[in-house]
Amino acid sequence: MNIKIECMRSYTKREIVLIRLLMSKLEENKEAKAIITKKEIMRIHEDYERFLAKFMNNLVIITQNDENLRYYQLIEYIQIEKEQITFYMNMTAFFSKNAFYIKNYLVLNNRITQDLLLHLLNSKEYKDIIKIDKLKEMTKCEGLYPRFYDFEKYVLQSITQDINKHSGFVLEYHKVKNEVYENAKVVAIDFRLGSKNLHKDNRLPKLVLKTKYSSAYNLQNEIYHFIDQHEIRMFNEYFFSPTLFMKLKRLKPGDIIDVNEFLKIIYSFDDEQVQVEFY
Repeated sequence: MNIKIECMRSYTKREIVLIRLLMSKLEENKEAKAIITKKEIMRIHEDYERFLAKFMNNLVIITQNDENLRYYQLIEYIQIEKEQITFYMNMTAFFSKNAFYIKNYLVLNNRITQDLLLHLLNSKEYKDIIKIDKLKEMTKCEGLYPRFYDFEKYVLQSITQDINKHSGFVLEYHKVKNEVYENAKVVAIDFRLGSKNLHKDNRLPKLVLKTKYSSAYNLQNEIYHFIDQHEIRMFNEYFFSPTLFMKLKRLKPGDIIDVNEFLKIIYSFDDEQVQVEFY
């Protein structure tokens, strides 16, 4: 799978601040809208109406395997009231299988960090060893920072902090040297990208379903509906194990179900979907 994300124009620093705020609101209410007070928006930009008009006119473009071009407008429309502004989010952009990539891409500070994140997401097992010359080309630093100390301080550490602070990922890197002694020349960087919410047996963020039902049959339907909402394809669709059924029967209303406790995740990169079956 080779995913590319671009924007019709680069978002400004203030727009990125707004995107982060909207993301946090979405995480809180789990709905397709975010409410921001006028005080909050005016802290970002005093002339908020002109600022929002420009913000609304941008597009996010996603390409997979050099085809399947898709355009996303982040906000469908906004409703301005006396004390607050309601943002009605694009359901396709924020609640589809591409949402995971869009959210983590847009919250980053600059294009250099975004490009490196996408490179690692497209790499096998989210890791890659990149030679210093190639890395400087990727980060638009050719001819700059002849000392590795400066390159690490102003580029590598900045990228790492941006990804670790703002995205759902954790970036680690290790120096690859041409000799074994301490002061040997650094010739490459070994990057490893992980998730802050990884299930121990797979690379997917945890899927957590909150339910109001105590009936095992209703819980079964809730799980199927949950899987469908996340656009996960399931085989052995009608198989429902007795073990899982007994676990569900013991749950109380309001308990949290970790769906990954009951599911087996099998990756299928050919058709860019995740196949799931019950244990």
